[in-house]
Amino acid sequence: MGFLYLFFVVVAITTTALVAKLAARRGVSALALSNALFFVSTLLGAVVFWRHGGAEITPRALAICALGGVGGAFAVLAFNQAVRIGHFGYSNAIYRSAFLVPVIFALVALDAPLGLPKAVGIACILAGIFLMSCTPQLGGASGKAAINLRWVALILLAFFLSGGPRIGQTLTKVHHVDDVLYLFLSYAIGAVILIAISGKSAFQRAALPWGSLAAVASYLGVWFTLKALERLSPHVVFPISLSGPILLGLGFSLVLFRERIAPRGWAGIALGLGGIAVLSVWK
Repeated sequence: MGFLYLFFVVVAITTTALVAKLAARRGVSALALSNALFFVSTLLGAVVFWRHGGAEITPRALAICALGGVGGAFAVLAFNQAVRIGHFGYSNAIYRSAFLVPVIFALVALDAPLGLPKAVGIACILAGIFLMSCTPQLGGASGKAAINLRWVALILLAFFLSGGPRIGQTLTKVHHVDDVLYLFLSYAIGAVILIAISGKSAFQRAALPWGSLAAVASYLGVWFTLKALERLSPHVVFPISLSGPILLGLGFSLVLFRERIAPRGWAGIALGLGGIAVLSVWK
């Protein structure tokens, strides 16, 4: 059953990223899409939380939810902006490589052993991110291939910040925080932050359909991730749930968006996937 949950995770996560790119092509701003996503996810989470019967909100649970909400809100915003100005395939691959962040967190905060295989896996992912970030992309005023420094900054920011939800999901299991409570509060906290920084332009009508679709996919992706973590270890759940969307994203990048992937980019993707595989096999 755990691997069936993982299948749904891969589909849901890929859908969220694909919606971000398609919405960008239709002129929906990154902030408007992010606001709609978190607002609708909060409403969905509130309904599920109410039907669930509620759960005790402890200071620890609130802190874990805040970690996921704050990190997730700004990570989604940065990613939504990155896919508007840069390569979808590279953006998705780097964003999903955030599996590395909770691995490093476990090494630092949970006293997990390092070992040579884990060090090799971490090095491969970092090298892959470097190669993809430094691969020239078509675009700009000249129409020639060049390294988009603004895109690099945005996607790296999304990469680091998206570690917040990954760590939050892991800590919900470590400290036995209610899954439904985590989903509701993390999205609610993210929504409050995004709407607060948006001011009067918090909502756009055109963003609502796209944001709603992304919200359902995002909510289900987190929910199925938490369910998978009940049956499988994080070392199985996160590599599959992140490498699967990377491969699907590459397919959409090549077929749907007609994006070119340079040899350096392929090398970076291969290193990233190899690093994820190493970390998933050797604990």
